[in-house]
Amino acid sequence: MIAIGNIDLDEALRLASDFKKTASHGDTVKASGEPPWDSGVEFDDGTDIIYPITDIIDQNYAIQVNLQIGSRQDLKLRSFVCLFHHLFKSPFMSELRTKQQIGYYVCLNVDMHSLGVYISFSIQSPHTDPREMDRLIDAFIANSVEYVKSMSDSDFNRHREERSKANLSKPLNLSEELRYHRIAIQARTYNFTTATQLIPLINSITKDDFMTFLKLYIVPGAIKRRKASVHVWPSGKSITYIDLEQEKTIKHMNEYRSRAKYFKLMVPELEVEIPTSTNIVFRGVNSSTSNH
Repeated sequence: MIAIGNIDLDEALRLASDFKKTASHGDTVKASGEPPWDSGVEFDDGTDIIYPITDIIDQNYAIQVNLQIGSRQDLKLRSFVCLFHHLFKSPFMSELRTKQQIGYYVCLNVDMHSLGVYISFSIQSPHTDPREMDRLIDAFIANSVEYVKSMSDSDFNRHREERSKANLSKPLNLSEELRYHRIAIQARTYNFTTATQLIPLINSITKDDFMTFLKLYIVPGAIKRRKASVHVWPSGKSITYIDLEQEKTIKHMNEYRSRAKYFKLMVPELEVEIPTSTNIVFRGVNSSTSNH
């Protein structure tokens, strides 16, 4: 339970207590050997898999290519991911939506599923199947090193500064603030200052550093690249994969997950105790009742 807005600590704790009483129906037992539900699969370096699904409602093709960069607790890697998103979000849309007109929905995002950090490329198209979209996305990614290499140092530094300043921006609304806090709580780090912690790390990235990151984690064939693609096919369209594509295809996700390894749960950044009183202890410092 997360309470944000015009509510003080006493009210929040009282609501949490009432919710716990209402929702509690005795102990539950986790299945033997089942990983934590929010841990997430940690892919091996060199992973390249395809998970095809059929959409029985939408008649468009769609794809999401996810590059798993690492653990969300690795702030250094996350600083590179933030800068990648800033540098390539607009060029990706410009190339595949405006120039090539693959589809109307073309998006590059940074996602944090469970305990992993991902760069996600998504496209929805009425006419281009997922196999071809996958190829086009990889072609765009393959050009990323040359794109940065051809950029002047002043332009690179300007982008880096813009990305750092963006981390100082406040949430636009309660929904955005809620999402920010929920991410830290679900990861069990309770670190609510990640955005500001990333600023000096982003500012320290040189152009050479960034190109090294691209060559290690991003471009096709990179030794630390971990790629998982979801291919969405409309009903009535045959799903056909051949040769190497067939070898990459995951037919039964539950079976794949049963054999996978999972991220280790993180060490909390914040030591949190919620005693029976209305005080909360953060790293041994008492914080009396206040607005949150």
